[in-house]
Amino acid sequence: MILALLVSFSFRALLLINKIFDPDEFQHLHNAWMLAHGFIPYRDFWRDHTPLLMVVLSPFARMFDESVLYLFVGRTVAFCASVAIFAMVFWLTRTVGNAHAQIFAIFLLGLELLFLRQTVEIRHDHMVVLAWLLGIGFHIHGRQRSSLRDHGLSGLSAGVGLLFSLKAIFAVASIGSALALAILTQRSRSKRYDSVRPLAIFIVAAALPLFILTLGMWLLGGATAMWRQVFVDILLYRPREASQYFMVGPHGLCMKSFKAAPIFWVCCASGLVLALSEVRTASNRDRIAAIVLSVSLFWAGLAFFVFVPPSPQSIIPLVTLLAIFGGRFGEWLPEAIARQRGAFLRGGLTIGIA
Repeated sequence: MILALLVSFSFRALLLINKIFDPDEFQHLHNAWMLAHGFIPYRDFWRDHTPLLMVVLSPFARMFDESVLYLFVGRTVAFCASVAIFAMVFWLTRTVGNAHAQIFAIFLLGLELLFLRQTVEIRHDHMVVLAWLLGIGFHIHGRQRSSLRDHGLSGLSAGVGLLFSLKAIFAVASIGSALALAILTQRSRSKRYDSVRPLAIFIVAAALPLFILTLGMWLLGGATAMWRQVFVDILLYRPREASQYFMVGPHGLCMKSFKAAPIFWVCCASGLVLALSEVRTASNRDRIAAIVLSVSLFWAGLAFFVFVPPSPQSIIPLVTLLAIFGGRFGEWLPEAIARQRGAFLRGGLTIGIA
């Protein structure tokens, strides 16, 4: 399994150099280059995403300018983000499984074709997923420890994701709805539970990065243009254009992924069923993690199948969260085999004695 992971990362390194560049990558790199040379986003050039990716890339644009190395440095940034996603999956899988589950989760994620191909490209989606996973992690710890600080960090993480792309609104919605579900659950049990404060802190923290961005763009004279280009144009016009542009829908992308790595989908679906079936009997700590991850998976699926244009990179949040549940299956499988082996041995001994 460790060898398979090394092979997966080797493939990523090779794809980083050899995979053909998508036109969107050139757009992201050029936007960062314009920012590095003094142009103001939205005011001086049109942009349909929030600006944090170009801010991250702009120092490299200034350093390498028009050198071809700039292309591959940009992809190296994307590669580092994908490694960070693996680290977050490894960390979060520990909340629903043991060390074997952690290794199996990142092994499964390394097998998924679209994740492999898309996470070497320069895109906002990697950063959004990274912020989403970080927000989930802080949220789980905040619920388990009753820490208002962790709820604030959870909202702040999801809010930073909004500075990369509006797709992070699903991260905010998933964590916020998990908190709201906790409120309803506690009230139905007639327990005193101060859950309004964590929810309020989360919402304020999630809105803070966008507020600071708007204030900064207002000082630069581009706030109105930013809201029009990023919010109004995206919500009103881009979905219709995207539906005409993409030839393969979300179900087609899922079939493509399934044909490339059926073991990924079988293990992840089995792990999800296992995690949900154990919610009632699990400890409070494990129950919180399973519910939060399940709610996040629901929102990732809703985004992919209903709201987000069906581009290959739009499946990244869904398969990333599925891999965490796949790790739970990887923990259960050896235990089930060991139990069956013991039953077979006992049956063999009984027959032999008889």
